[in-house]
Order: sequence, then structure tokens, then C-alpha cells
Amino acid sequence: MAELVGGAILQAVFGVLLERLTPDAEFLNFIRQKKLDNNLLYRLKPTLNAARAVLNDAELKQFKDPAVKEWLYDLKDAVYQVQDLMDDISTQNQVCHFSSASLKVNDRDMRIKWYNKYFVMHDLIHDLAISVAGDFFFRLEKEGEGNKISTRARHLSYFNLNFPSFNDIESFKRAKALRTILGFDYGWIPGSLGNTIMQLDLKYLRVLSFNQFHALKTVPDSIGEFIHLQYLDLCGTSIVRLPDSLCKLYNLQTLKLHFCHNLTKLPNNIHDLVNLRYLFFVDAPIKEMPRGMSKLKNLQILSKFIVGNEPETTNIGELGEMQNLMNGIEIRKLENIKNGNEACKARMMEKQHIRRLTLSWSSDDCINDSHTEKDILDNLQPHWGLEMLTITGYRGTIFPNWLGSRSYSNMTSLQLQNCNYCWMLPPLGQLPALKSLYICGFDSIVAIGEEFFKGDNCSSVIPFSYLEYLQFGNMSAWEEWHSVEREAFPKLRKLHISNCPKLTGNLPIQLVSLKSLTVSGCPLLCSFIPRCPKLEDLEIPGSQNLVLQEQVLPPSLRTLKISGNRMVESMFEAMAHSEIIHMEELGVSGCSSAISFPVLQSVTRLTIYNCKHVEFQKQQCQMSLKEISVANSCDLLTSFPIEIFPILNYLKIGGSENLISVLVSDTPLQNLQSIYIFRCENLKWLSDDSEYLLPNLKVVTIRYCPKVEPFSKGFLPSSLRELTIISCKKLLSHHTEWHLPSITSLTIREDHDIIEHFPGGTSLPPTLTTLKLEYLSSLHTLNCKGLHHLTSLQELKILGCPKLEKMEGEKLPTSLRKLLIDQCHLLEQRCRNKDQEIWPKISHIPAIRLSYEWFSLHATSHRFNSCLHIHSGLPRFVAHIEFSLGMVNDSQKFIKKMQTLSISVHQARNPKSMFLDLKTIDSIELIKDGNDGGI
Repeated sequence: MAELVGGAILQAVFGVLLERLTPDAEFLNFIRQKKLDNNLLYRLKPTLNAARAVLNDAELKQFKDPAVKEWLYDLKDAVYQVQDLMDDISTQNQVCHFSSASLKVNDRDMRIKWYNKYFVMHDLIHDLAISVAGDFFFRLEKEGEGNKISTRARHLSYFNLNFPSFNDIESFKRAKALRTILGFDYGWIPGSLGNTIMQLDLKYLRVLSFNQFHALKTVPDSIGEFIHLQYLDLCGTSIVRLPDSLCKLYNLQTLKLHFCHNLTKLPNNIHDLVNLRYLFFVDAPIKEMPRGMSKLKNLQILSKFIVGNEPETTNIGELGEMQNLMNGIEIRKLENIKNGNEACKARMMEKQHIRRLTLSWSSDDCINDSHTEKDILDNLQPHWGLEMLTITGYRGTIFPNWLGSRSYSNMTSLQLQNCNYCWMLPPLGQLPALKSLYICGFDSIVAIGEEFFKGDNCSSVIPFSYLEYLQFGNMSAWEEWHSVEREAFPKLRKLHISNCPKLTGNLPIQLVSLKSLTVSGCPLLCSFIPRCPKLEDLEIPGSQNLVLQEQVLPPSLRTLKISGNRMVESMFEAMAHSEIIHMEELGVSGCSSAISFPVLQSVTRLTIYNCKHVEFQKQQCQMSLKEISVANSCDLLTSFPIEIFPILNYLKIGGSENLISVLVSDTPLQNLQSIYIFRCENLKWLSDDSEYLLPNLKVVTIRYCPKVEPFSKGFLPSSLRELTIISCKKLLSHHTEWHLPSITSLTIREDHDIIEHFPGGTSLPPTLTTLKLEYLSSLHTLNCKGLHHLTSLQELKILGCPKLEKMEGEKLPTSLRKLLIDQCHLLEQRCRNKDQEIWPKISHIPAIRLSYEWFSLHATSHRFNSCLHIHSGLPRFVAHIEFSLGMVNDSQKFIKKMQTLSISVHQARNPKSMFLDLKTIDSIELIKDGNDGGI
């Protein structure tokens, strides 16, 4: 099957090669300029046609004739070399353009056509990759396999925990024709390895991905030698700057810089990347953009455009010259635009393919001319096809007329944030397709009235006819919500109002489709709760003056969170008169009066916070509760009446002053698996007989409980697997007296300067796989001998131990796979220097991390054999397997386990041919790329 796939690839490739031999093709023009032998040129096309003609016959004969099979392999190799030659010619032509006095870029000529004829599937199925790969695709599975890389290899990948070693990287040198290097999750890999890769002689490399390679801090100047590079992914790296040599990558089409949190500047000559189509830098603190961005005529995706105020930075007029932009863009620092005429140069109305737009003012300085601010926003009006709009930091007092216009018939999402000087909202209710509306940080709005619902010429329009989500937040001056029309919001599903301290009223009387209502931080709001027959989630903490129109809760209610004496009493009374058989979660807070809980028939999660006088009727068994969280409550309890919750599996208790024991009972709690206890100053033990009463307890966390007794025999059940102890003074002072069951994970943290040596006589069970020592401020010595019996230990983490610098005894357990040392300066320094008193004790550990940087790595045996998904998340020229549109149906013969298929389709002419007969597929996503027609 691999051979058949390879043949299909060749068929597609031949089609593109022949297209490059058309009379006006760049390749032929170059040959003519060099005055090479025309006879060779004339014979080339017939030769390609002849090879293509016998290809189908060769595909069948290869199974019986090894010579034919070898011929096909040589043909593939030759095809790759021809493509390299043609790309060399293309690159040389572009270099000549740059050396000329003026640069004129023709969009049609510069566009690379090579990959437009077939789409790309990025394969993550191990067996499929192996079967199709042959010598051209190589997947590095474990250390030491680098020497298996064929000289014909074109595409290479490796995963986290399947990282290459430096020896493997050195072996890459024999694969000088590599086109793709993809690394997935670089969490364990040292940063120096990335620089080693970028300094190799890989001049034909097209795709290089260092996504989430956090340890990578620099990009060497040698990156500029990868002249064929078309896709570069540096997302999530720690790079501080990009070298100027990057701007020599004239073939680069995609540059991804998302989440590069240390990168503040783009290269000054980035405008030289004339083939660049995709430039992403979301969540990268780029402060300014260099002048000349408008030269990027092919740019289609630009995540941000930053308006500068210096001669060497971009101005808004350059954005106006970028006419091919599509999808989404954020325009920042709009305060640098001086007036409306200057804003008009952005030509936003002409950018008909922009679907998501963010307009952002960074400065909150007081302005003197609100009319100018309005004029600027007025001239930044986007095209009518816009779908999502966000306006942040607008400094005008009112919005221009276009915002709220019914002509925006595709707008589904609108966010208005931190427009502190604006005192009136536009008529957003008349937007015909609006589904989500977020209004936050309007400090000057006192009232919202009819102007919010519809304009003067839209009296017959139902306001917010399609709105599903509405949120108001941080409106410090908002007092009244007027004219809430009864017919408004017919499809509203979620209403969220928060931090509006002066709001007094009113909420809508009825919201027939509402499923979620949240009102918080509105202490003065006095209103009826809307009549909501479909309500599922009701959260009204800190809003005591809200009352039900009828003393009955809707039967659809699933979540109820309330606070305050009056509200709690009112809701408990309503619960007694309601059939709420679907309620799953109840939260009660801020109630100083005595609370006696009713029987909760269907509630599975109960949260109680800051309710000092809670009572549980012991004769009332709460049969449905599975999770209970109690904080700063139940002050009168000395033991928690846990026996009335027979199916409880999670218990969290904190801030109960008089609690001495968690459990006093005669009946075992078979379902309880996790207990979390914090800040219970008088707590001494969990129960009198944990082995009997807590037979299935798996996880225990105890924090800031200074009187907890040492773990004597029977204190903890034998079923326990994870134990965390944080700042429990008495317990930690007697750590040598502990009797621990067969736990697998132990975390110790303290802030009382108690532990100086570890384990120091502590009897640790040999079943431990994870040990964490955190913030032991007096710890100065780690005794390796005391850990030597931990034959199952795989991970040791030491965090925040500033005095730790010694390791005594023999080396750490040989079973260790990871050693993490952070915020331990003295020990870290000795490890980095490979101190002879320290290094022999840890050098056998496969992975050592010092201050969040991997320092030493060895082989690992992990493999990724069970991936069942295919996703094409890379541009069209990225491939582990490249399929022509005509052979997609053939691929079903060897894809046996695939569940998810995501395909980017490029200029498809017959999309029906791409639907596969795959019985295991339960999810297919087709993504159209480009604007040349829809699927």
C-alpha cells in the first residue's frame, strides 16, 4: 500500500512539474536567460510525459520486479531534486529583485503554485506513518535511532519523551535534503539542542517547528541559510529577539510567534519577506512594528497591527495598503492616530475578508476633544461582512452611528470594554444576527434605556432577537436599567451581571429561554428575579434584595448558589414548595443565622462558606450527596456528621475552629476516596479507626492544622495512595515517628524551620513513585541512603529549599526517571558545575531539570503508538503524507483505526471526491483555505 500511495504522490507531482513548463513559467524564463541548450529544454517535457505514462504500469510491476521498485524510488528522489532546483531558481530570482533599485512585486507571479494542486494530511497514526513513509519519511522513536535516517529522508518528526539526543542530531547531517523537521511538545528538551538543529547544513528545509520549545532562548544567525524555508513555528519559545538574517528567508510563507512572552520587537527588515502570508504573534509583547509592513503584499493573516508614532515605525496608512488581509486582526495603539482623515487611510471598509476585528486604545489619558475621538472611530468603520467586533479603551463619549447599524447582518459577537468616558450605549438591539454581547468597564454610564434596544427607525424590530449571551461587568456608576421591553431577548440563554455596586434595578420581567442567571457584586439591586421557565443555573451571591416572583423554583433548576440570611431563608422556603428533582449543586454562603438543611433529594455537590451556625439533622440521611466543601463554617462541630452522607466520595473542610476529628461513626464509608482538610486549628486525627471506617480512602491533604498527631499505626488506612502535608507543625516535628501505608505519592511542605535533614529517620514506604519536598526552609542535607530502599521511585521534586546544598550517602535510587530542582540556588549551582560530591549521585537520572530548564537527558522507552487522529494543522506544504485530491479514496484501504479526520482543502474543484468510506470515522472537518469559491 505504501508503494501505491507513493505512486499517487508522483502522479500529482508530475502534474505540477508539467505546469511549470508552460511558456510563461518562471523556470523556462530562467533557462532562456542563462542561454542553455534549447534542445535539452525541448526534450524535458516529453520525457516527463513519458515517465508519467509508464508510472501506472510500474506501480503494478514493482511487487514482482525489484528493479522496477528501485526505479520508482529513484524517480521519487529525482522528483524531489527537481523541485529543489526549481525552488533554487525561484529564490535566485527574488534575490535579484531585492538587489535592483526598486522592488515591484506582482501578486500573481510571486505566488507559489507548487502546492495548490493537492492538499495535506498531517498523520499522527504510528502504523500508517511507518507503512507509507519508506525512506522519505522518518519518525524518530527513541535515542540512538538517528543513524537509521536515510540519505533520501525528506521529512522528520519526534515527540516529547521520544526526543533526539545530540548524537542523533549529528546524524541528521547525512540527510542533507530534509524538508521537514517537526517536534511535538519539547517540554523535556534542552534549549541548546534547538540551536544545534538550526546550525546544520539543511539548505532544502521547508518546514521547521519548535512549537512550545520553552527552553529555546535564541535563534542563531544561521537561520538565514535555510533559504527554502516556508514554515517557521516558534510559538511558546523563550526567544528575546529574531536575528536580522531571518529576513533573508524570501520563501517564508508562515511565521508563528504566539506566546513568545519575551519577544518585544520584530526585525527591521521583515518587509523583505515578500512571500509571507501568515504572521502570527498573539500574546507576544511586541511594542511596535517596523516601517515598511505595507510591502508584504501577499500577507493574508496578520494577528496584530500596531500603530506607531515614530518615523521608523508603522503608521495606519500602511495598513490601508494591505488589501489581501482576511480572518482576524487586532489594531492596537489607536491613540497614535491624530484625526479622522488619518484613520481613513486604513481603508477598513475595503477589507471585505476580515471577519474578526479588535480596535484597541492602549492609553487611558484624559482627552480634550471627544469629537475627534468619535471621528477617528467613525473612519475605522469595518466592512459590512464583519462577524466579530471588539472595541477596547475607546476614549470618546458616544459611539458613531455605524455601531449598531442593521447593515451588519453577519455580526454575531460584540465586546465593548473599558470605554470609560462613554456615557451612552448605541442601539445594539437592532443588530439582526447578534448572539453574544459583552459590556464591561463603562465608568460613565448611569442609566441604560430605550436607546440600547433599538434606533428611531426600527420600532417594529424585536430587540436582541437572536442574542443568547449578555454580560455586564464593572459598571461603577450604573444605577438603572430602564425600559426593559417584555418582548426583548426572546432567545437569551445566559445573563451575567457583576460588580455594579450602584445598580438598583430593574431586571427583565420574563426571559423565556434563559438557562443561566448570575448576579454578583450588586448589593443595591432590588428587583424580581425574571420568570424563567427553563432556568438551570441560578447564582446570586451578595444580592439580598432579589426576590422570586412566585415562591416556587423552576423544576429545570440544576445549580443554585445563594448568600445572605434573607436570601437563604427565602430560597430554602421555596425549595420546600418546589419539585426540583434535577438539582445537582447547591452553594450557600455568608449566612450568620442558624441553617438547618432540608433533605436534598437529588443534590450531589454541596458547598458551604462562611456560615457559622450550620446544622445537619442526624436523623435525615442525605442519600444523594457525593461531594461536600465546608469553609469557615460549622464552628460548633467537634466532629463532622459524615455518617449521614453514605455515598460521599469527596470531603473538604476548612476553618472549623472546634473540629477535633473528621469521623466519629460505627458505619464504614465505602465510597469516600478523598479528604482535604485545612486551617482546622484543633484537629487531631481523622477518625478512631481509619482502617475500618475509611476502607477505600485514596487521597488525603492536610494543610495548616498545627495539632494533628503523628501518623501512628492505623491513623491512615492501607488503601491510601496520595498524601500531602503542608505546614502541620506537630505532625512534621515528629516525622520520624510516622507509620505510612503503601502510598505512591508524598508531598511535604512546611514553614516552621523544622526539617533540617531528610529523610532523617522517616520511614518511607518502598511503594513511593513520587516524592515532593517543597519550601523546607531549613533543609540543608538530603540523605540518599535513606531513600535507597525506594525501588519504585520515579520522580523527585525539590522546590524552594534555599539552604539545601548537600547530598550524603550513595546515589539516589536507580529507578528515578526525573529529578526536578527549582529555587534551590546552592544545590542547583553544584549540579550545573557537576560537583564531584553531587554529580555521581544524580548523573544516572534520565531527566534533570534545574530552575525549569532541562539540564540532562538520556534515553526513554516511551512510545506513541495509539494515536487515532489525523489533523492537518500546518500549511499545505507540510506533510508526513502528501495526497493528491484524486487518490484520497484510495487511502481508506490502509486507514483502519482512524476516528477523527481534519482536512484543509485548497482550491478543490470536486469536493465530493474527498468523502471517504471509513466506518470508524465519527468526526470529519473540512477547512476551506483561500477566497476562490466555497465548498
